[in-house]
Amino acid sequence: MENSRWSARGLKNLLIEAGFAEGAIVAEQWGNRETAARNLERPWPPDFEAKRDVLDNDPKMPICSWAMARKT
Repeated sequence: MENSRWSARGLKNLLIEAGFAEGAIVAEQWGNRETAARNLERPWPPDFEAKRDVLDNDPKMPICSWAMARKT
């Protein structure tokens, strides 16, 4: 199984392999382990609780990755 494209670095590598210049690519990711765990609770979706639901980015737990590139 190949999962490298599911991170910002993996998306950037994919775009480089597709012919985009490294300097013309912006790739980012966001994730949060506690947020992911909260979304497994019932009832779903859980109500947002500002004191409990911290949405800080955890780079070791990417949930969403995106990239934009310009072909030069």
